[in-house]
Parts: sequence; structure tokens; C-alpha cells
Amino acid sequence: MNAFRDLGNLLLQLLPTSRFFGAKRLILTLMGVEVESGASVNGRTWFYGPGRIRIGRNTWIGPGCRFYTSQGTTIDIGANCDVAPEVSFVTGTHAIGTHERRAGSGRAAGISVGDGCWLGMRVTVLGGVQIGPGTVVGACTLVRTELPADCVAVGVPAIPRKWLAGADGAPPPARTANSPGRASPGSPGSP
Repeated sequence: MNAFRDLGNLLLQLLPTSRFFGAKRLILTLMGVEVESGASVNGRTWFYGPGRIRIGRNTWIGPGCRFYTSQGTTIDIGANCDVAPEVSFVTGTHAIGTHERRAGSGRAAGISVGDGCWLGMRVTVLGGVQIGPGTVVGACTLVRTELPADCVAVGVPAIPRKWLAGADGAPPPARTANSPGRASPGSPGSP
């Protein structure tokens, strides 16, 4: 783990919440967090654990976010993303253990958020998740499985509920009963 990460977290808390982004990028770099140009990390955000963290170009990280990493994992936030306040990224979990201790052996997996995503307030993203580019995740949603590109996902757990135009500007694809991860006509979440 980067020895400066704990001290860096404390230094970040001394700076105003939504100013001095250049100074924050310098501190984050010393903490071992890769922050690309134009990225803005707001105050009260904390970085835990020894894993790799990368925040893409022109990405906004709202106040109070939490990045929990584990050895050998990466949290990769793409370019041009907006992450609302109090979003948590958690790479570690446990297998179900025995009756004596239900939190069994630990395991961890990385997290990837594609370019252009918007994560609403208090979203939780668990390890092993990939969120496709251009996806919107509604407030208070739990993301525990992969989300496709260009959708709006909400709920506990996250379910794609709406489809958005893709990068080429084309209208969203038609929904069919055989489209993986898409609501079938007449199912909950379909228009």
C-alpha cells in the first residue's frame, strides 16, 4: 500500500470541498491514485486499501465518495464521468462461511466504469462490476452485476429500465423479449 495514502486522506480533508482541484490532484498522485487532467475530486472523499485507483480525464467525483480497494484490484473510472456525492466503490467481499462465522474467506475483484457514465447519489458499486459507457445509475442503486452501455439502471439490485442513444447518436435499440438485460414488453420497467 502507498504509505502516503492515509496521510493524504487527512490532507484532503483540510482543503475546501469544491475548490483547489489542482492541489488535490497533486496529493492524490502522491497517494498513488492516478488522476488524469481535468478530473475534480471533491472533499470528504476517502481512499482505502492498497489497490490501484484511476480517475479519468474531466471526471467529477462528488463530496463524500468512498473507494475501498483490495490488494491486486483496480477501480477504474472512465473519462467524462459524473459521480454524485457519497457513492461507494467496494472491491472486497467474503464467501459465505460456516455457522460459527458467516463472513468466510475474503475475495476481491476490480470495478470498471465506462466513459461518460453518471452515477447518482449514494450508489454502491461492488467488486467484479463493469458499467458500460454512457450508462446512468439512479440514486441509491446497488450495482452488483455488469450493466450494458447507454442504459438507465435503478434499484436494489440495479436493473436497466431505459435505453439511451449511443455514441453514434442513433436511437436506442428496440426492446425484445430475447434482448439480454432488457425489459420485455409488459414486464416491470417497460413502457
